[in-house]
Amino acid sequence: MGFFSFKTADTKQSIFNTCTEKCRPVYMLQPNNEDPIYEPAYEGYGVFGGVDAYTWLAKHNLPTTVTNSYDDD
Repeated sequence: MGFFSFKTADTKQSIFNTCTEKCRPVYMLQPNNEDPIYEPAYEGYGVFGGVDAYTWLAKHNLPTTVTNSYDDD
């Protein structure tokens, strides 16, 4: 199984996971003045602060009629 990789919005550098010595805290930014989601130690599986990044993207970009049919998992 592999890891999901992401880059930071400000420096465009890779976000290192907990399997490296370079792992550090990061924030997943949100639009519309919503608070950023803090992740102290990214594990590499697309989850930031307990929020699955791909689920978050779907819920914020798909029509409500589609997202209402999905559960939070």
